[in-house]
Amino acid sequence: MIAVINFTPTHLVKEIGLQNSLACYATGIYFLGSIIFAPIAGKLADRWGPLPFLTLITGVACPLIFLVSKTHSIGVLPIYILLIGGSNGGAWPPPSMIIAEMSGHIGKGETFGYAMVVVAVTSSLSPLLLGIAADRIGLRLSIRAFTIPVVMSFILLLVLSRVYSLRMKASEKWYYFLD
Repeated sequence: MIAVINFTPTHLVKEIGLQNSLACYATGIYFLGSIIFAPIAGKLADRWGPLPFLTLITGVACPLIFLVSKTHSIGVLPIYILLIGGSNGGAWPPPSMIIAEMSGHIGKGETFGYAMVVVAVTSSLSPLLLGIAADRIGLRLSIRAFTIPVVMSFILLLVLSRVYSLRMKASEKWYYFLD
């Protein structure tokens, strides 16, 4: 998502025809959505569970990123960008909650460190890849293509949620048997 938001002002100037001075607000609108939605997301993840909520918020981001590349209406683009920022902000609390619940041979700090490395690497490489793709196939098509990793993440989260749900049901039956 970070690659798309990095290139959104350029997209607004080159593809939509917006002035540079107005297109720069896209990044601010994105971060505003993130700031507004992160605390709400934490509460919703507490209520629904971190994995189901992360799955939902990732599923919401997929069409929004695609719509940014498809829409020509200046009036609706800030709403999409705000919601994409909300999706990003909403995606931060659930993994932290999952890491906090994890146990194993490595500590929570180390696990969090590994997660941050993955986020840092993907966040730094994705704008490069989007820029290369934009030079080859155009910016609008590149942004659309960058919905593919988000869709793949959504599918992976759906599978993980289903496996987790099945395991929880199986363990409930086992414990019920012991009572």
